[in-house]
Amino acid sequence: MTSNQSSIEITYSFDLPSGVTSPASSTSQSSTHTYSFDLQKEAGNSSAYYDSFLDALEKAREVTGKDLTAWRDAVGDAEKNKEAALKKPP
Repeated sequence: MTSNQSSIEITYSFDLPSGVTSPASSTSQSSTHTYSFDLQKEAGNSSAYYDSFLDALEKAREVTGKDLTAWRDAVGDAEKNKEAALKKPP
């Protein structure tokens, strides 16, 4: 059997409000992220390919979910601080 390499690639970019710093728990300190998850494709073995695909998809969901949550929290904290500053009486 021959083996070919395939992958799932996920890329996303953020348009961040000013004053938002990268969260410490983020896997990348950039506002643009690319992740690649390898798939194993064996000729004549579609079951192994689909198992590999499901594993890669689960890893992609886990990594991007964790990263997006960290960025959501960072932006949310910055927005809370902005709102608190606006609500302070003069």
